[in-house]
Amino acid sequence: MFEGIEIKIKRGNRASGPDATWTVKDKLYCTGTMQVGFGESISWKGTDLLPLKKLIAFYNQLSDPYNRITDEQREQVFPCRGGAVTITLGESGQDGIPFQVVYRKRGGAGNLQKAVPLWKIKLWRDDLFADVMRQLTAAAPAAVCLQIGQLFEPPHTETRFAFAIGQKVRTILNTRVRTLRIGYIMDRFYHMNEQTCMYNLMVDGKLMEKRYWEEDLEPMA
Repeated sequence: MFEGIEIKIKRGNRASGPDATWTVKDKLYCTGTMQVGFGESISWKGTDLLPLKKLIAFYNQLSDPYNRITDEQREQVFPCRGGAVTITLGESGQDGIPFQVVYRKRGGAGNLQKAVPLWKIKLWRDDLFADVMRQLTAAAPAAVCLQIGQLFEPPHTETRFAFAIGQKVRTILNTRVRTLRIGYIMDRFYHMNEQTCMYNLMVDGKLMEKRYWEEDLEPMA
């Protein structure tokens, strides 16, 4: 749905990309394009920005397998170029999650109704997560990466993990790990056969296929 996301902050009248001066107190935004179908798209660019946390929350609720959407969450409004884009969600059904997009902006307005399969929504969220973390880990401080990474934490997590999503870690050389790497936690799960927690990392902007045990990692500031 949203494509070409670029993370920004606003300082005065300027919007700028990630750098080492960012702090957890900065409010993060993004530019990007929303494809609404039939060749129509809506773009946020320049200083016309989407609140990043609001966009992440929207994808999280869409991809929640329990689909427990409250009345307050059912309607999401994103400001855009002097107007607004309103997305109204329906109940999850056999065809996926139905939603209606109503938009008004300078130069036009429109209305679109469609249903999106749950598997496609999950891919949207995974792509957003990888894109956001790829940009942040390249330039922003580790504390900012951790703060935003935790927004992508899957709901209903009961396992006690040693490392958080978005946390910066370093590998520990041992019989399982022969290469020293510094990366960020992107996924974590409990391996039933091995009876241990395992982690996937992003290293230098790339998602690593290798699974690391908790004993293979140590935190970094």
